[in-house]
Amino acid sequence: MSKIPLFLEAQLEKNSPLVRDAFLNAFQDIKDSVVLANLVDALERGRIDLVLETLNLDPAFMDEIGDALRAAYAGAGRAIMTGLPASAALVIRFDGRNPRAETWASQRSSNFVTEILNDQREAIRRTVSAGIAAGRGPRQTALEIVGRINKATGKREGGTIGLTSQQSGFVSNARNQLTSGSEADLRQYLTRELRDRRYDGSVRRAIDTGRPIPAKQLESMVTSYSNRMLKHRGDVVARTETLTALNAGRREGLEQLVERGGIQRDKIKKVWRATGDARTRDTHSMMNGQQLESSMPFTTPTGFRLLFPGDSSLGAPPQETIQCRCWVEYKIDYLGMING
Repeated sequence: MSKIPLFLEAQLEKNSPLVRDAFLNAFQDIKDSVVLANLVDALERGRIDLVLETLNLDPAFMDEIGDALRAAYAGAGRAIMTGLPASAALVIRFDGRNPRAETWASQRSSNFVTEILNDQREAIRRTVSAGIAAGRGPRQTALEIVGRINKATGKREGGTIGLTSQQSGFVSNARNQLTSGSEADLRQYLTRELRDRRYDGSVRRAIDTGRPIPAKQLESMVTSYSNRMLKHRGDVVARTETLTALNAGRREGLEQLVERGGIQRDKIKKVWRATGDARTRDTHSMMNGQQLESSMPFTTPTGFRLLFPGDSSLGAPPQETIQCRCWVEYKIDYLGMING
């Protein structure tokens, strides 16, 4: 097991904030573009199709994410080429317009956006169902979806837009705990890692006195919890997607070196490196140290094939790729450099 090496960590630190900000900006734009009256009307009519149409979950909002992932991919491809010995006779640069490179970047971005928006639709359905089950009105449910406008910034905050379907359930459950008046529920709320601890005193007072938390303060608590969860999701998505782009870009850089005569393929070996902590998949831990010729796919203990961690081009399912933090070590015999 091994930690991500410093050079790869540096690329992650450079690129993942750009992906995270693009992710958060996309959902902020979606929220700010919603006409609340139209959303309330759709909810009053009980038309989930109209609700989704009103929210306008257009992939175009995600273009900035694709741009950020492409930049990480190309940067990794360029970076691995800097490993060429100074004496190399060939001067080779990473070609981001290579059809294979363009295809990977386009498909990855498209698949990522599709997955995000499909799950977002499920999250919205869950929020609507939770609102109906709790007896909340259309306007209240609409605000729980898109959040409330911060008068200081003019931007909507909170809501479940941008959260996964599971996370939207967490927000709904947190709200229910805070409104229930049950001591057990309030104490359970205090175990939530992403809660805003500045409000813990108010929750403890509600437990001690039996009095409900004031409605305005309760909304602030739920909004803050939702914001923190969205930020957390943005961080996780950005780091894992960026690492996948880096792994893919490094592989593409080496492929271009081989194709353009910079190095012989049989002089490149690749090794699967698992992070090796409690969050690492068992299958990926078992793959740690698996060494192959660079063009060959890694194989999981269950038989799935991946060209690099996070790769799904050969049919690896989400359970082998989502939030993968593994990386590839390349072992290059520079004596095999042609004309070196």
